[in-house]
Amino acid sequence: MLSDKSNFCRHIFETETNYSDLILHGEAVALGMVMAAQMSKNLNMISEIDYLRIKNHLESCGFITDYKKNKRRLEFG
Repeated sequence: MLSDKSNFCRHIFETETNYSDLILHGEAVALGMVMAAQMSKNLNMISEIDYLRIKNHLESCGFITDYKKNKRRLEFG
């Protein structure tokens, strides 16, 4: 179920940017994974520790896990 949420969130970023270079596919996947993990944590489906494990792993791989900090400056209204 986490992967379904992650894929849905990824599509949000890619659709909102018209699949442009404002966000690369891998960046959208990473952001989608973090958003899905956050939703799952908020719904008590995963623990805070599991959420942080996912987020920290993606950050250690060099991904930005906060869309507001994306170097291409995503703008969502």
